[in-house]
Amino acid sequence: MKILYFTVNMKNYTSASYQQDLINSLEKKCEVFFWGPGFKNFNNKYDIDQIKEIYNFSDYDPILVGHSWISDIPFNKNQNKKNYYKWINEKDIDKNSLEYCGQLDFKSHKGLKIFLLNKEYISLDEKLKFAKKNEFDFVLSSNTNHKKYEKITKIKFIYFPYAVRDEFLEKKNIKKKYDFFFSGLIQNQYHYKIKKERSKRLIIQDRLFYSPLGIPLLKKKNEFNIYWNIYTGIKFKDFILKFLRKYKRLPENEYIIKLNESRVVLNTLSPDNLIGPRFYETMASKAVCLTEESEILHDVFKPMEHYVPLEKDENILEKIRFCLSDSKEINYIIDNAFNYVKSFHTYERRSQQILELFHK
Repeated sequence: MKILYFTVNMKNYTSASYQQDLINSLEKKCEVFFWGPGFKNFNNKYDIDQIKEIYNFSDYDPILVGHSWISDIPFNKNQNKKNYYKWINEKDIDKNSLEYCGQLDFKSHKGLKIFLLNKEYISLDEKLKFAKKNEFDFVLSSNTNHKKYEKITKIKFIYFPYAVRDEFLEKKNIKKKYDFFFSGLIQNQYHYKIKKERSKRLIIQDRLFYSPLGIPLLKKKNEFNIYWNIYTGIKFKDFILKFLRKYKRLPENEYIIKLNESRVVLNTLSPDNLIGPRFYETMASKAVCLTEESEILHDVFKPMEHYVPLEKDENILEKIRFCLSDSKEINYIIDNAFNYVKSFHTYERRSQQILELFHK
């Protein structure tokens, strides 16, 4: 099978790897031809028939429109769009358009068309209109609200959660050195401006550290060896964090090793209640996944089977101690979660799911 994949070249993108992980897995299973910024022959003036002609695709060959084909810029009058997509070396992209790579008439393609929806908490209405206008056969979404989107668009939505790549499963015999781990964005600023809610990550940080202005300067009294590596998305705060060596961007391999060196990893739901990739990565690293309890998680995981739930008013220190207890209960969760993710939540499984849709 061959697939025409519309996406931006993700190899220089450092904020999230899940898009490239899916691409890598698909390339192992079939022949994939790419069209988009960063790829050879790309020209945003070409129409879809010209693109198919370049790659010798028929009107009935399958098309996959990737996460990055649609803009994730939050559109408003005060937004500085110059700060977005700096890693794309293309002069002709239109940052003021949802279809910033070039507007194509996917509707005219007669073969099967699948659209990967991403970051549903930004410009959702516009993204759903894009899916409906182009009459996709399937839309894949990692959001648990996918059935709601299906009713709006009258298009078949399929729940397509994140997954884990093989590198996390292959790391073995790495000594655990950190009791508690968190690395990443401490508060999504776009989501905060809309909801006016402090993230669970910030609340937990305040319980573990003295944090003036949200900057963790000094650990409060506890016995834990904590790896806490955060950024805020606010320039002056992130400058201070880097200066104080409270944050560094972890290269991919170092991030994998750090997770495998950790005994307990904090996970929280992403904006719009998305179950992010780190849930799967934590379990694949044989660390305890400690996370706020939510019914949303039950669509994929079971409490005390795959993760340890943290209730709203629970003492975080006591919960960490429980996770570090080395009890039969904790060891069962670690092993069960690892086997579950390895069996059902790899990108090999996700890419196979896409191919099965195309075969049907």
